[in-house]
Amino acid sequence: MSSPGLRSRSLLVRIAVCFVAIEMAACGVVEKVTKKGGASKTSEAADSSEVPLPNDGLLLEATDLAVAPGFVLDPYTQAQLLYELNTTSDFYNAQPEPATKSEFIKCIDDKFKDATAKANKVSVVIKFETDVSDCLRIVLTSDDYLLKSVQGKNRHYYYGICEGSDVSTMNGFKWASSENSQVKCPKIIELTQTITDAVIEYEVDGVVIKKTQRTLTHQGNAKLAGCTSTQNGDIATIGDDCIKISKLESTTTTSIDTPRSIPVKKFQWTKLKYNGISGNAASKDHVWFSSGSISLEMNGWLGTINYKDSKTAPGFTMLNAVTGAAADGDLIAMPSEL
Repeated sequence: MSSPGLRSRSLLVRIAVCFVAIEMAACGVVEKVTKKGGASKTSEAADSSEVPLPNDGLLLEATDLAVAPGFVLDPYTQAQLLYELNTTSDFYNAQPEPATKSEFIKCIDDKFKDATAKANKVSVVIKFETDVSDCLRIVLTSDDYLLKSVQGKNRHYYYGICEGSDVSTMNGFKWASSENSQVKCPKIIELTQTITDAVIEYEVDGVVIKKTQRTLTHQGNAKLAGCTSTQNGDIATIGDDCIKISKLESTTTTSIDTPRSIPVKKFQWTKLKYNGISGNAASKDHVWFSSGSISLEMNGWLGTINYKDSKTAPGFTMLNAVTGAAADGDLIAMPSEL
């Protein structure tokens, strides 16, 4: 029997990065409203105030993103790196969608269906907390080990300030709404932060293994505040002040009284920096960003992705900061594994 190992660690990174956090694109939540639906018919009366709503739901401080004492880097192999580069949504203008929606995604959609926005004329706030244990159980269940228990909780905070448009119709908007909305924002300052906590216990050959994990994500600027994005017609641009940071800390213990029972503490770390990134938001045919580059640190690898146009795969160059190994090539358009 084999341990879930990398699979469970990679999964929880994706939980924070791919579906819990609202994707960081120009016009962020406002763009999502246009694509997925607008305010529900039961939404509250629009608030026409031009004073932004309080930014009072921050989840993270700078110390939260620092490496905790006793944790060591869990680096990617070259194969793991290439897989992450090809499947991570952050590197796409419009990532290909899977042929069918998985039971896991259906579960997540159901958990988040009542997440509701609060908005006035110039600002939007979304904050919620939800138990995702059932959803984690779906993807962690395996014949390779006995899954004994799963506990998972996600906290999410989004804050956006819009310039040049009235976003008050988003007040009461529910993420699962199918209503149409034409809300657009020429310039928006956005911040998204998430925390996903999980405790997983599974048994391998009679040994109970307990894994405690915390995944943090911040999308905004380097000072843990919002960053600026714009949209002009169909062209959306991510500001050069925008970054995305993800950190996963994992502590593993076993039930047997041997050196293996000593807690193993590992962390994974990803940081993206956007440079001149723009994309055509008109259709899903524009898979890649149209211009610019993304500088990235990814679990021991450093490098850059360079974009040419929306229908040409971008090239990447990566260097392992420890071994000096190099990896380069073009990205391959793939849907997320979830």
